[in-house]
Amino acid sequence: MTDVEVVKNFIYDTNVHKILSDLNNSVMDFNILEIVGMGTQEIKHSNILAWMFGDNEHQLGYKILLDFLLYVSEENVNTDNYELLKEYILLSENEKNIKIYREKDNIDLLMVDDSNKFVIAIENKLHHLETKDQLQTYENKVNSKYKNYNKIFIFLTIFLEEPSRNNWLKADYEMIVKSIQKILTTKNISDKTKIILSSYTDLLKRRSIVENKEIKELCEKIWLDKNYKNALEILIANKTTKINLIYDKLTSLLEDEDIDILGTYLGLNSIKELYQRFGKIWEEEENKENFIIEIKLEYKQNHIKLGYYQPNIENLDENIKNIYQELTGLNKLKKYISIKEEKESELEAEDIDIDAIAHKFLKTIKETDKKIAKVTQKYLTH
Repeated sequence: MTDVEVVKNFIYDTNVHKILSDLNNSVMDFNILEIVGMGTQEIKHSNILAWMFGDNEHQLGYKILLDFLLYVSEENVNTDNYELLKEYILLSENEKNIKIYREKDNIDLLMVDDSNKFVIAIENKLHHLETKDQLQTYENKVNSKYKNYNKIFIFLTIFLEEPSRNNWLKADYEMIVKSIQKILTTKNISDKTKIILSSYTDLLKRRSIVENKEIKELCEKIWLDKNYKNALEILIANKTTKINLIYDKLTSLLEDEDIDILGTYLGLNSIKELYQRFGKIWEEEENKENFIIEIKLEYKQNHIKLGYYQPNIENLDENIKNIYQELTGLNKLKKYISIKEEKESELEAEDIDIDAIAHKFLKTIKETDKKIAKVTQKYLTH
């Protein structure tokens, strides 16, 4: 059977039509939070979390907050603060009376329960990186202002990322969705509250901040069928996305500028000299994992991103680690540290300027090139 025949059979299949219809119905047609432009803006997410977590007009008291904190405690069961948090949730001496502050001392969410002398600080990281000494600074401010209070610090991310500070508990948005769904399935709530809570969980799934399990199950019905799978693979292989167009344009710009980053490595003579200064022989290095700095341009169907990449981060020479820390501004280094990213899900507008986005990537690459040169030359002159 030819590729054309495979695709035609897929399009004409009534079972496929039903599955695609179910997929279309698995997200809300009308999402008020999408309409107001909430998207992936951390500030707006923190605002709605403050509303959900507080004792507000939704008339749920602190139910969503306490359920969320229970999920956080279960994820961090082997930490020093597990017992402290669990005791506060279940065995508080006094009735909870929590005030929730937004951006107080730059902390995304600060919850203060004066009745029980308890403080919870949440740093909300959707797509931004933790900056140097950020968590330590917040700790210092909270410890200074609430000296006689018990304190819990929570690092909220999409992928349960590890915070730079060991006393911060990690959390993700899946915990929030589970807390909301528990309310939606067990509580009688007003229509207004139901719309807001349902819209928020739908938004998190639309934006891939949490996994949409219903969609996953429907997709598996297609992917596990050999005939459907073949048809989809043909369709995907011939799909053009905005990310494709951005990458093609960026590739052309890089070639015009004679910049060799497409092999995931941007080399500088100063790095070679620096390597030799630290007693290493550059010419004999065949494994890229031993290079000081790589700039990786990662391109996939749904995103394109640029970042520092160092797979051998745990075994780096201390001198080289110092350089890497200065470049990234981070004390706790990771194998991949993002510099710039574009996602297909955030390029929904029809009038997206592909050329402008590609030129911004090119500008970032050039600026990063200069930054690397500046930092490495600084160490060469020592």
